[in-house]
Amino acid sequence: MKKFFEKHDLFKLVGIVAVIAVLLTWLVGGSVYSNGSLVTNEINRVGLFDFTAYSLLGISYFPLIFMFIFIVAGFYKFLGSLDAYDRLTSKIAAVFERKEKIFVGFVLLVFACYAGVTTEHVILFAIIPFVISILSKLKVDKLTGLMSTFGGVLVGVLGATYSSRITGILVSDKSGMGVSYGFEIIGTVVIFAIACLLLMYFVFNRMTKVKKFVAKEEEQAIAAYEKKNGKLDKDDAKRRDVVRTVGSGVISMPLLEDPFIKVKDEDTKKKKIKQNSSLGLGIILTITFVIILLAFIGWDTAFSVTIFADAFEWLSQATIGGQTIYKYILGGLMVKFGSWDLLTAAGLLLLASFIIKLIYHVPFDKMLDEYAAGFKKIGKSIVILMLIYFVLEVSYFYPTISFLVDKIVGISNNFFTLFLSGMLTSIFAVDFEYVVANVGSLYAAFSNVNIGALILQASYGVISFIAPTSVVLMLGLSYLDIKFKDYLRFIWKFLLALIVLVLIVIAILLYV
Repeated sequence: MKKFFEKHDLFKLVGIVAVIAVLLTWLVGGSVYSNGSLVTNEINRVGLFDFTAYSLLGISYFPLIFMFIFIVAGFYKFLGSLDAYDRLTSKIAAVFERKEKIFVGFVLLVFACYAGVTTEHVILFAIIPFVISILSKLKVDKLTGLMSTFGGVLVGVLGATYSSRITGILVSDKSGMGVSYGFEIIGTVVIFAIACLLLMYFVFNRMTKVKKFVAKEEEQAIAAYEKKNGKLDKDDAKRRDVVRTVGSGVISMPLLEDPFIKVKDEDTKKKKIKQNSSLGLGIILTITFVIILLAFIGWDTAFSVTIFADAFEWLSQATIGGQTIYKYILGGLMVKFGSWDLLTAAGLLLLASFIIKLIYHVPFDKMLDEYAAGFKKIGKSIVILMLIYFVLEVSYFYPTISFLVDKIVGISNNFFTLFLSGMLTSIFAVDFEYVVANVGSLYAAFSNVNIGALILQASYGVISFIAPTSVVLMLGLSYLDIKFKDYLRFIWKFLLALIVLVLIVIAILLYV
């Protein structure tokens, strides 16, 4: 059992939170906030069959995210079997050779900015594996790969401005706090900038250390080889092979590997399907990514931009010979940009797969085999996410966290205790929509409702960098096979500095 938990440390961490959530239902009565006041009901305990049932019900309550992740995994495992994909990512990596920090900083900033306005953060997982393929060829380490992609998404969550997935929940007339898009925009942008620059600082420092570490390891590896086999020329292919192996066994700074493309020997390389050009694949992926990025921005809801809604309306009603041919082609489930869900995005990836298959003459059986291998590869991440959503279900159907929050704010109802309460609630409520449902009315009753909304958003964003129930974080850690303790050693200084700076910004907004 000890070896199991050492190997599956992420599962252990989420499991601990799940057990705590269940135990709270045995100790604390059901508690919810209504109009800023706590309403307590009788104790409603999670029983044995409740535990097993809700562990599986997450599949039916949150099917889109699981299906989407499966499809993304299959899509990139399929791409990984193509020589054209290897060529495409290698060409891009070659452009940024010796300019790794520029690429990492650019990627982090782009992901952060997009996450701050998107309608669904998980959609970025459709693009992250492509970036990971490039980063792996730039020989960055795993933690740098994690923070420049998934970390960028978390920065966007923290400093979200026009994201209907974050700010839209606060704005909602039905479940929100009565604020409007753009509330405390200056404070939000300042927090976003602080988080982004601070994370870049820590990532760049790590990249410098890793580069020196790898260079030293390369020298030692080459010296050991030359001692046994003789001198190697600078351009000798064998020298490059020796250098390429460096970092694979390093515990403290393991180099990033593409999870869907792990070439172990020459026989594996020969199994790749050969294509003459990567141009076609590059065009298809560019179009696919652009469509996805445009489709998951709340154009009309957040920005009051109706161009995509108008275009879709025209396309849906356009006729040829009295028939709405375009609507027939697109299908009745197709919706305007800004209203797409993960299932629609998964369908687009499947369509792209079939186009790639036809262009590069990939056998259908080969495509199916690669998709199946991708499903298997991502299975660990899916199990962890199922357990995370079990915690959410317990917090929703057996609300107890508000009782603990009331004890905290009972000491002193100020921005600091509200910040702590927001972090605690976020650990168990998981999704920001459910965080607001749990304690939103408490924050709405704060002396300044806009500051109250910012505190809740900031506390959710900060804890997402460390919480075992952070969907984005745990997906990233499990996908890249990074142990939580290694991540913690890197992130704790950044997180401590971030908390202090965020609290200072909130205090200035509140009292100056």
